[in-house]
Amino acid sequence: EVKRKEVKDDAVRQQELAAYFTHCNLQKVHLRLALLNAMGVCYKGGNFNTAANFARRLLESEPPANHAT
Repeated sequence: EVKRKEVKDDAVRQQELAAYFTHCNLQKVHLRLALLNAMGVCYKGGNFNTAANFARRLLESEPPANHAT
């Protein structure tokens, strides 16, 4: 995550690092944050299919009601 924030000029690398971070063995609450972050990074980068995949995974993780809307 620290490395991802360091490479602000390389949008593709930011998306890759955010995606890799979602595959770490994290607690559910931290995984939701990683998925939310990866979804935003990919959406801003124009990678809508991958952003949709992260959104689907986020909804499947049974988020609180304020995140699901």
